[in-house]
Amino acid sequence: VTFLLLELLTTVPDCDDPVKPEFRPIWLENAVPYAWKSLGSSTSSKSFEKCERYARNLTVPCDSACPQHMFSSTIETCDQWVFEDDTSTILTEWNLTCEDNEWKLALIGTINNVGQFVCLTMAGIVSDKFGRRTVLVFGIVTLGMIGIVKSFSVNYLMFVFLEFFGTVLGTGSYTAGYILGMELVQPRKRVIGGAVITCFFAFGEALVGAIAWKTRSWRTLLRIIHPPALLLLSYFWLIPESVRWLMVQGRRKEVAKVIKRAALTNKVVLSDIAMQKLTSGSNSDSDEIEDDERIRIESSQSWKVFIKSSVMIARVLNCSFCWFTNAFVFYGLSLNSVAIAGNKYLNFILVSLIEVPAHIVTCILSDRLGRRTLLCGALISSGIACFASKFIATDLTWLRLVMFLYGKFSITISFAILYVYTTELFPTSMRHSILASCSMLGRVGSMIAPQTPLLAKYMDSLPLLLFGGTALTSGSLILFFPETLNIRLPDTVEEAENIGKSEVKT
Repeated sequence: VTFLLLELLTTVPDCDDPVKPEFRPIWLENAVPYAWKSLGSSTSSKSFEKCERYARNLTVPCDSACPQHMFSSTIETCDQWVFEDDTSTILTEWNLTCEDNEWKLALIGTINNVGQFVCLTMAGIVSDKFGRRTVLVFGIVTLGMIGIVKSFSVNYLMFVFLEFFGTVLGTGSYTAGYILGMELVQPRKRVIGGAVITCFFAFGEALVGAIAWKTRSWRTLLRIIHPPALLLLSYFWLIPESVRWLMVQGRRKEVAKVIKRAALTNKVVLSDIAMQKLTSGSNSDSDEIEDDERIRIESSQSWKVFIKSSVMIARVLNCSFCWFTNAFVFYGLSLNSVAIAGNKYLNFILVSLIEVPAHIVTCILSDRLGRRTLLCGALISSGIACFASKFIATDLTWLRLVMFLYGKFSITISFAILYVYTTELFPTSMRHSILASCSMLGRVGSMIAPQTPLLAKYMDSLPLLLFGGTALTSGSLILFFPETLNIRLPDTVEEAENIGKSEVKT
């Protein structure tokens, strides 16, 4: 939203009002040439050039009506622009217009995702080593502080540097928070837990759009949305560490503290025997002792076992491509939403809020259809919606918006179930590392996504065709995954390999 794509036209010095120029005056076609753009097949559309104008015919005196004979047929490049409204973005403030500078806007989104690419694997390793809560709190607080500083950027380079720096240090907070939430709920509640987390993400997106609509200033926007992040430092004392992570680390006394706190909150009385098992690790059942010891030993050697497993390697590669597809289509549709005809802010808010019903549908269908079927169907559905948009007439704005929203609705279902699915496909000791690695590789897709609006210069439907083709391909590959519905989270590589073979349901 800080670099919202605004409609702009070249300034015509002898015709435009220097104080308050009109955006589309009646004499515009006399002073500015047309630009033609392909709509696909053999059709095209015309609009005014944004960065070129006809040169003044100096032999003709100025006329406030700016008739055609005031201009020659010679075309010159402009250095000033008239914008459709008074919104302050980095585009308007630093004149990031025309072909020489358009790439700079696209680069910001790519830089953001490069930062996420760098961060996510390291965040996963740190999270698996030092805990989910540590990464969550550090990332959010750091992101808040850097965001405040970014609002005082004096030039484009400073803005881009802080965008990258903040992303590198703060991106891991979302995956850490998601893993923390998933490890705190029972298998049958994982999808609901994931939906709650991602619904709040959607509400946050919509709120950002609403604030931007109200403030119309990128600096004010950043100064409003980032300070609340500093309050999350209190999470060190307010939320517990993941019990499952503490168990794998052998920190049973801390597990007992967390469970006692949960029992007190929920007014549940725990027996002394249960608490003794948690604090000492003792267990009267020798089979459970051996199983616990086996998990501990295998967890310590998990990466060696993982690398030797062709099943796990193939699963990671397929999962990584699925993440690439989801990130590419999800963020691509979000970014291209401002290019839809109509109110850009409203379109952005609608495209954000469509995620909420998508998550509700995910909750309803995931336990009925299963993870694999729902993920496959959502990706293929999104791909079909993107392809269908190509055949809708440009003047049917409402229908194009509906189809666009349906595509975002479908890819949101896919993304929502993918988070849950990934956590269920891999063992505890490396779960966050693999989730972060897949997400990191997925960021290649979101790095490319900010460049897709540039393709619309050549053909309006080209970005949607790319989204559709990628989604259909990935949807077909999902069928190679095993089903994980109601399966206990695997703690070892062996248990992860056996998903779909010897299923232990909970």
